[in-house]
Amino acid sequence: MRAYGALDAIVSRSEERRVNTTAQSHLGPLVRHSMLELFLTAVLLFGVTTIVRFAVGPSPISRALPQVQVELIIVGAVVAALLAGLIISRPGKVSGGHMNPAISLAMWRLGGSLRLK
Repeated sequence: MRAYGALDAIVSRSEERRVNTTAQSHLGPLVRHSMLELFLTAVLLFGVTTIVRFAVGPSPISRALPQVQVELIIVGAVVAALLAGLIISRPGKVSGGHMNPAISLAMWRLGGSLRLK
């Protein structure tokens, strides 16, 4: 009886380790992708803020442009280029090309793909 109890303890510890290893292996990519997405979001926010500051705010660039519409066209074009660059970059490809934590959370919660009903 005593040997049987020891065997059960060894088996239960082995199963515990397997469950912990499986959880860690799933958690590793999730943390890595979340950190990449955080980095991409920070770059995007910094880039857009800087672009708007120099194109619309008090700067020599905004003083050189004749109308607000021209400033907005320039802001839109440069932000579009920034977004395209971030999406096709290596971190952008790893994170799925989106920089919205709500989408990442939904995809993680739904098992990696959005299932529409």
